[in-house]
Amino acid sequence: MRFEVVIIGAGIAGISTAYSLQKKGISNVLVVDRAGVNAGSTNRAAGIVSHLFTAKLELGIIKNSVRIFKEIEKESMGHFSYHQIGMLSVGRKRHEQRLFRALEAMRETDVSASLLDKQGIKELVPDIIGDDLKLGVHCMESGYLDQALFTGVTADLLESRGVSIVEGVDVHGIIFGRNREVRGIETSQGPIASDKVVIAGGVWCKSIGERAGLPFHVSTQKAQSMTLLLQKSMRIPIFFDLTSKIYLRPVREKVILAGNGSKLYRGKIDNYPSHAESHFINGFKLRLSSRFKHFYKSKILDAWSGLYCSTPDGRPLVGESNRVKGLFYLFAFQGLGIMFGPGCAGLLSDVIVGQGSGEILPFRAERFVGKPDRRTIYPKHWSGRK
Repeated sequence: MRFEVVIIGAGIAGISTAYSLQKKGISNVLVVDRAGVNAGSTNRAAGIVSHLFTAKLELGIIKNSVRIFKEIEKESMGHFSYHQIGMLSVGRKRHEQRLFRALEAMRETDVSASLLDKQGIKELVPDIIGDDLKLGVHCMESGYLDQALFTGVTADLLESRGVSIVEGVDVHGIIFGRNREVRGIETSQGPIASDKVVIAGGVWCKSIGERAGLPFHVSTQKAQSMTLLLQKSMRIPIFFDLTSKIYLRPVREKVILAGNGSKLYRGKIDNYPSHAESHFINGFKLRLSSRFKHFYKSKILDAWSGLYCSTPDGRPLVGESNRVKGLFYLFAFQGLGIMFGPGCAGLLSDVIVGQGSGEILPFRAERFVGKPDRRTIYPKHWSGRK
């Protein structure tokens, strides 16, 4: 069978691309995944949607992602929800410029946010230990979601509308025509014909691209998170500390999810163990206790890790190969795929159907061609530095 578009990867990027294409009237789409919907890094993400960025381009993409979240909330009749509870980002004096620039960018893009001094931070989060903090930015439009539920619900909606999603299929390579144009993919279940293929398989995109002769300048990063049960309820929005890189969000009554950034990962990605490292489990709760009251009595419910791709400039890879006609890519979200994936998928779907390409120019892989290899750089988690 021939498909108009084949998408490799059934995480939030691949499923969101299929959703955006279906919205544009293309339902003859196949999504394939070696493990299944939500089987990769999507299932291990924190699910936080932050607006702490200093560039209007990124903020526009995040706003589009939020719009899609709210669309799925309506279309699923409430089976999925985007929890818009706001986000507080705090810092010391050295973070003033970054916070002011982010606040200015939010206001220029009509994102509701306000500046808080030390007293305002304390009023918003009574349990904070913040004598070292100078100021904070409270964005009322930020929120969180159950990313696995979002992807699963969206996949169900897509299948009901004619999109095909096949799990347990290994992709061995891309099939090319005489002029090196895409003709489909070779899989563990045989060849699948299509003139348009989207690589959206998260950390596996690099190896898929290399097999297709498309080098991606990315590094693999490891992030760790945990959930904790508090002894008492805590009033807090989503929280991010620029000093320690600690972030957290509520999960349910007395339960919070927390993490603190990432580090370079040099191991194998196949059969990657999803458990957290012992030093993270043993030490992170102590770090949380230095910022919030009552955390030293909390109980760790679960701790895990996940992998993601990052680029030297901190921006994702979105576009069509200039070497292979019909070969597209969408990944390397710096661990922020939940907030960037759906919005970037909307941009890529415009390119696939020939409706425009200008907005993705800053994200094309070719921007690194001829530049020094800086893949060992540690990107700053939640950086928003562009």
